[in-house]
Amino acid sequence: MKYSTPSPCHRLHLCHRLTCMVTQTFTFLPSNIDALRKRLPPNLRDTATTFELLAAALWRARTAALELSGDEHVRLMFICNIRGIPELGLPAGYYGNAAVPTAALVTVEALLAGTLGDTVELVREAKAAVTAEYVRSMLDLLVLRGRPYVAVTNLFVVSGNRRTGFHGVDFGWGPPVFGGKLRPRRQERW
Repeated sequence: MKYSTPSPCHRLHLCHRLTCMVTQTFTFLPSNIDALRKRLPPNLRDTATTFELLAAALWRARTAALELSGDEHVRLMFICNIRGIPELGLPAGYYGNAAVPTAALVTVEALLAGTLGDTVELVREAKAAVTAEYVRSMLDLLVLRGRPYVAVTNLFVVSGNRRTGFHGVDFGWGPPVFGGKLRPRRQERW
């Protein structure tokens, strides 16, 4: 994989207790995915999704780069689509909000001592935890307590929009022409 240093206008600096971190978008080519997939055990090579593979690899790389103490906990958080859970009864074609957060939690030592395959399994377990009961519980929690506070210490949030269907949305003036990451605007001075 080839990485280039982003220009300052494409960086969003985040304060962290150890160092200044940079948010960066990476493009993974099919050859990069294939190289990562070869690092998986045979039972996962053909079954791990691209999201599971990239989330696991990036979580491991980020955690190693932070050089945290082995006994600290690190979390991976991502949003799960709940449209495929039949017990929830969402109508076909429903395009409103239908997603909940889920997370995997592990110590730094366990994450880095394990293999990429072990980390893919952690991602899969977090996805599998999103059942109809989990969704109802999450909604009850939101109603009772409001939007929860999310502790960001040692939290890695990933998202995957490949299968959201945005490429086929037409609001009356044709299909989308472009979709990309948000960039913070430069502060305008008055």
